Amino acid sequence: MKTFTAFLIIAMLSFTRLFADTGFGVSEVGTLSSMSTNIKSNENLPLNYFLNQNYPNPFNPSTEIAFSLAKASFVTLEVFDALGQKVQVLINRKMNAGRHAVKFNAGNLASGVYYYKITADKFQQVKKMLLIQ
Repeated sequence: MKTFTAFLIIAMLSFTRLFADTGFGVSEVGTLSSMSTNIKSNENLPLNYFLNQNYPNPFNPSTEIAFSLAKASFVTLEVFDALGQKVQVLINRKMNAGRHAVKFNAGNLASGVYYYKITADKFQQVKKMLLIQ
C-alpha cells in the first residue's frame, strides 16, 4: 500500500485549494486560480515555548538540546551541576521564533547528573541529563 505525503489538490468551484502534509498534519498552504497563483507561506512556527529532552541521554561527551520559541525572545540556556552550581551558559541572546538546537560539550566535566534550564520571556523550564564519562 502506497502512502503519499506530497501535495493534495482539491478543486472547488472557480478556484483550487492547495494543501500540504507538513509532518504535523495536513494544512492549507494557498490557493490557485485561473488568473493568478497565490501561495501563502506556512512556516510551521511553534505555537508554544518548549524545551526538549537532550539527545542522546545519557551522553558522552556531547549532547544536543533542542527547544521551540513561539515568538522572538531573549533566551538564556544554562547548565547546572547536581549541587545547583552553574557550569556553563550555552545561550544568552535574543533569538527568532522557531525551532532551535545547541550542542553541549561536557568533555571537561565529571560524570553525573546535570540540569539545563531555559528562560525565554515568562517561560522557564528545567530538564535533567546524565553525563557518563
